[in-house]
Amino acid sequence: ELVVELVDVVDVLVDEVVVLLVDVLVVDVLVELVVVEVLVVELVLLVLLVELVLLVVVVLVEVVLVLVLLLVDVLELVVLVVLELVVELVDVVDVLVDEVVVLLVDVLVVDVLVELVVVEVLVVELVLLALLVELVLLVELVVVVLVEVVLVLVLVLVDELVLVVLVVLELVVELVVVVDVLVD
Repeated sequence: ELVVELVDVVDVLVDEVVVLLVDVLVVDVLVELVVVEVLVVELVLLVLLVELVLLVVVVLVEVVLVLVLLLVDVLELVVLVVLELVVELVDVVDVLVDEVVVLLVDVLVVDVLVELVVVEVLVVELVLLALLVELVLLVELVVVVLVEVVLVLVLVLVDELVLVVLVVLELVVELVVVVDVLVD
């Protein structure tokens, strides 16, 4: 009778140890899954920070380009007013000199206007470059959204994996009980 009771006690202890081991395994798997989820959240936050910095840079570039365009327009007006004053002064001095100076001033005006057109073309190229940067940022945003979708799918897959692990562990516990009954 003592041996039978001892066997029963040992059997109960073995059952408890198996249940504790299964519980420890489940807790370990859940901790690893939480670590993976934290890493995924940190990655999403880093991507959002990079996106914010790039958007701030694009806005600053656009502001600078608008200011350059305004400065070029003001400079063009000042040059035209100064050139008109020069033309009027030459008319007062002499008619013959006036014709020569008017021709020279016209050439100078054309040259200045050509240079201003070149500057405006450069500014337009900079605006197009800023638009290209915005397009790149848009593509980057699409990539970020795709990465976030993949991360959500990974999180769903991890949650499903936890459920499968729990079912398998439950089956293992039931198998241990069946084996224990068979051993008895």
